[in-house]
Amino acid sequence: LQAKAKETFDNRNTKINDLRTKQDAFRTAQYEKLRTLAKNDTQKQAVENFIATVNSALGAKNAEVDAAMEIYRASVFDLHRTRSNIVNGAINNYRGSANTVLTTAKVQCDNNEDPEFIKSSLKRDLKQAQDSMKTALKVLEDYKGTNKGFIQDLKSRTSQATDKFKITVQAARE
Repeated sequence: LQAKAKETFDNRNTKINDLRTKQDAFRTAQYEKLRTLAKNDTQKQAVENFIATVNSALGAKNAEVDAAMEIYRASVFDLHRTRSNIVNGAINNYRGSANTVLTTAKVQCDNNEDPEFIKSSLKRDLKQAQDSMKTALKVLEDYKGTNKGFIQDLKSRTSQATDKFKITVQAARE
């Protein structure tokens, strides 16, 4: 599951980097158009200040978005790891209990104990082990909505970064 999530994140990184590259090329072309429109030194300086402000704001926005995505990814991987540990622990406990129950049943058989008693004990003890595993796995239900919280946090952080960028660019235009 973590390998699939990593692959998804890597694909998303590639798409984001490709999009940023295309946007950089477009923005550079727009900067050149602005530079050609500047007629005197004051206008040229204003254009260069605008370009510097936009580039700085964009760098800050991209850094904030990248940080938000890393926080999200780390949270997802931690969640996967936690869930995996819970499942593995429950399975290992069940296996250990089942092996103990089977060993006890074998010893009882070797001691020529009542077969009906052995059978009922075996069923009861295996059922207890199974119920114990189910109870341990119920904890996973607590994690069901966790990923949605991670997504909301990511959206909030990226939205804040974008809003800051827009405000900065708007201020630079004026």
